Amino acid sequence: MDRLIYVDEEQGVARFETLLNRVYAGTPHISPVHRMAFRHALDPQNPLRRFSTWRNLLIVDGTETLAHASVSIDTRRPQVAHVGYVESVGAPEVVKRLFEGISEVARDLGADLVRGPINFSTWQEFRSVAGTPTDTVRPTYFLEPASSVSSSTWRHAGFIPKASYISTQQEAAAAPFSSRTVKGFTVERLTKDTVEAAVAELHEVACDAFKDTWAFTPISLGEFRHVYAYPLSNLDTFTIFTARDQKGIMQGFFVGAADVFDVRHKTFIFKTIAVRAQSQQKGIGSALFSAVHEHAQSEGYESYIYSTMLVQNSSIRHMVGYGDTFRTYEVGELAL
Repeated sequence: MDRLIYVDEEQGVARFETLLNRVYAGTPHISPVHRMAFRHALDPQNPLRRFSTWRNLLIVDGTETLAHASVSIDTRRPQVAHVGYVESVGAPEVVKRLFEGISEVARDLGADLVRGPINFSTWQEFRSVAGTPTDTVRPTYFLEPASSVSSSTWRHAGFIPKASYISTQQEAAAAPFSSRTVKGFTVERLTKDTVEAAVAELHEVACDAFKDTWAFTPISLGEFRHVYAYPLSNLDTFTIFTARDQKGIMQGFFVGAADVFDVRHKTFIFKTIAVRAQSQQKGIGSALFSAVHEHAQSEGYESYIYSTMLVQNSSIRHMVGYGDTFRTYEVGELAL
């Protein structure tokens, strides 16, 4: 008989990974992505752990795991619980019981609001795939992969969508970028020799740029280093550009990556752009995109993916054009 249980971290990781293998048996490229993200978040060296309390929930039938979720509270936002790593191979009633357990745990942890899907914080993976308007369903690096628990399931459980996102694709030759510089600002690409000296400023710019976004949680420099550890240490795959003012102070940055799942090695992903609040609407974002475009062309990329753009952010969509939408996402909240 199905039952809800709470397990410690070691059991939670082992059972979640076993569940992932079952859920994605037909798409083996997805399971390692989820597994790596879960292990990275639970790394004992992750400074986020100092601020977080969480529980792993499982629906089990004997020794078989049917569903999993992690519910976490950040002491800097103690009234809000985040629920993530939600997967299931069970029937609808199993998922219904899982979401009932999520609400029970969130109340027990002292929260009056639950947001999800969010894997601990919006600095890590979040959003659920709401649909694929085109037939382009190939795996895409550096984007949230589809979950076995759909957006419609979250809505059915009472979560009200609060933010919507899209990912679009476009041929590089059709990209709406022209060579552009902004007076008083210098755009440069970080290298293995210069990245370490820039990390503190990258953290500062990110926190300032995103502070007014939905579900923002301020993080320390140590947490930022952990979240961005892979991009910062793998600049062969990842690309980081910065924009500095005449005083040499960083005012914005861009992070992108080659799509390593593209067997042609011809696709580049535009992932994150951040500009300090005081420097927005001055053309810095356009200058960063222009520099990235020139770099991508010089490297021989033929197509672009504009990743997980906030639908409500019209300025970003204006800068990159609309392209062809191939994936949509949403994230919501439930009042307890």
